[in-house]
Amino acid sequence: GARGAELALAVDCEALLRASGARSLNAPAARAAALQGLAALAALHQPSGLLFESAELLCLGDAGNAMEAPPLVEELAFAPELQDVRLVAAGGGAPRLPSHAL
Repeated sequence: GARGAELALAVDCEALLRASGARSLNAPAARAAALQGLAALAALHQPSGLLFESAELLCLGDAGNAMEAPPLVEELAFAPELQDVRLVAAGGGAPRLPSHAL
């Protein structure tokens, strides 16, 4: 539906990772919790966009490796609850990624 004022919410990926207790946001339990939380956030606040700070964490596996097709990114892109929400990635720690992933 039509929205009045634009509202973008910042999502701190480092805080998501710490809260998950997992080694990666792509670990199954961390991924499920992140998707559930972001869907609830979108339903409650109806933002026009989500800005993922330190978004490189969305692309890392358990060993800190850059993943070719990170499951969390795929699921965020196709989540029905987020279909009307712009997803914006803001890198904060590109040095954490292997040079071939840059």
